Amino acid sequence: ALAHMRSILERAGLSNVESFENPFAALERFRVSPPGVLLLDYLMPAIDGLALLKTMQNNGLGQRLPVLLVSGMPDAEALKVLAYRQGVVDVIRKPVN
Repeated sequence: ALAHMRSILERAGLSNVESFENPFAALERFRVSPPGVLLLDYLMPAIDGLALLKTMQNNGLGQRLPVLLVSGMPDAEALKVLAYRQGVVDVIRKPVN
């Protein structure tokens, strides 16, 4: 799924697409070089996407960063409310074409 998403973004013309299997590795990378846009999956190992975003925000990262959240949850309405309150720009439902 991660390789598929990366491929979609690169075909859309985005350059410097980085992907991380481990959310904590991503957090460490963002401390060194924050991304221009952040695409988070809601369900990740060890921590969910909104918790990772909150961790980033608590560490001074992602305050003005456009954030998109990807979710395969069937009832995403409650998730959307939480995501928008946390500053997520949009919630994208899986599967992503």
